[in-house]
Amino acid sequence: MAEQQPHPVQPTESTLALSFLREDIQDVRQDVRQTNERIDESRTEMSGRINELRTDMSGRIDELRTDMNTRFDQTNGRIDQTDGRIDELRTDMNTRFDQTNGRIDQIDGRINDLAKQLDSRYARLMAMLIACTSILVTALGAAVAVLK
Repeated sequence: MAEQQPHPVQPTESTLALSFLREDIQDVRQDVRQTNERIDESRTEMSGRINELRTDMSGRIDELRTDMNTRFDQTNGRIDQTDGRIDELRTDMNTRFDQTNGRIDQIDGRINDLAKQLDSRYARLMAMLIACTSILVTALGAAVAVLK
């Protein structure tokens, strides 16, 4: 007996359309998976880059902070040196002022001594003038008396 061979069932249009849609859906799912994988890879890569940049920026900021602190300390040192120099100059100026004041006091003392000597000589001169005047008046008085 001959077996009856089943006639293959011819796919209908709707079956073919469904088959194509399933393939398209599988392709879309595969594309979505690949896209998600790429997004995950990009996210991981970007996170790595961001962390590298964060580390690099932190290092640079620390370097700048250290440099600024060093410069600040140098500036403070220079200010302290300048303050020391100013104190030295102030001390030197005060010493010179004291010396000048001492000289002025010496000169003032000499002037006072000379003034006293001058006053003494003036007094003597005045006494001599008065004595001469009295002698002259007496002599004139005697001359007038003789003449009378």
